[in-house]
Amino acid sequence: MKYRTTLLRLMAVVALIGGGMAMQHWVGNRQPAETAAVAPPHPEVAVAARLPTLMEFGMESCASCRAMQGQLDKLRARHPETLRVVTVNLKEQRALADQWRIRAMPTQILLDAEGQEIDRHLGFITAEAIRARFATAGLSLDGPEGLAP
Repeated sequence: MKYRTTLLRLMAVVALIGGGMAMQHWVGNRQPAETAAVAPPHPEVAVAARLPTLMEFGMESCASCRAMQGQLDKLRARHPETLRVVTVNLKEQRALADQWRIRAMPTQILLDAEGQEIDRHLGFITAEAIRARFATAGLSLDGPEGLAP
């Protein structure tokens, strides 16, 4: 009897996983146009722009990643001239995820104007907390001083 219960549980788990994989295949990974259009971020891009950069690594299938989009939109709207915000889809940019040693999602990486990593956060984080992390690193996002350390 115990064997039968264990077998039924195993079959249920396999069915759920298979269903989720099938759903992902049929539905696909739909991204907002602004996310899909962003070029893969490299430190050279941040250096060329001479802007602090926030890279957010995630996928549309991740609830925390979807929640982060609102926070990223706030940052884009509040700091269009002093902060570059880039969203990286982990499904489409696996090599980039390996390059930046991304092990979980969402992951946010803060870069200074020279493209050097100054901080890293795992999970959901508010726009204000991100601003505070840049400030702790000595980078103000509110004015011309945000353009260079």
